[in-house]
This record gives sequence, C-alpha cells and structure tokens, in this order.
Amino acid sequence: MGESQDVRCCCVFAVEFQSEDNELDLDFIDDDEVMEMDFGEVIGVNVPKYDGPYLVTPSTEVQRLHTKDLLSTGDIVVDRIPSNYGLITWDGSVLTVS
Repeated sequence: MGESQDVRCCCVFAVEFQSEDNELDLDFIDDDEVMEMDFGEVIGVNVPKYDGPYLVTPSTEVQRLHTKDLLSTGDIVVDRIPSNYGLITWDGSVLTVS
C-alpha cells in the first residue's frame, strides 16, 4: 500500500458582504474537512460613509468637514483661492493688504 498524500488545492473566492452581519457560512461534504482561510485585506467593515461635501472653497470662516472615522467615496478637493481675495504680506513690521 502506498503512503497517504495530503492533497491541497487553492481556491480564491471573491466575497463582498452586502449586510451588516458579515457572516461567511460554509458547509463541507465530509465533517472531517478543514479549510484554512486568509481574509487578506479587509476594507470598510461596518464603517459609515461620509455624506458631506467633497468640494470646498476657501473662505474667511473656518470650515470643518466631519470625516473622522468615516469611509470616503472620493477625494476631497479644496478649490483655489478666489481671485477677489486680497494679497496679504508681512515684512516683519508692516502688514500690507492689497
């Protein structure tokens, strides 16, 4: 009789969870089967999405984008300073607004 061989195969499953449960339930034909799993990179598990503005124009007021601990679906872009804003210079003793 020959030696028993440990037969291994590799399968890649692309899994995307659509619910908040995030459960993966597998059944095997033989109860003695073992499956090793590596979940690789886990992205955005139960993270709420940012739904605020993605384009910001500089102003004289402080603007806060409430993005802490939220998943962003795009880049946040800060627009260029509008041309009607004045140029402020400081030479160490005189502040000039032009």
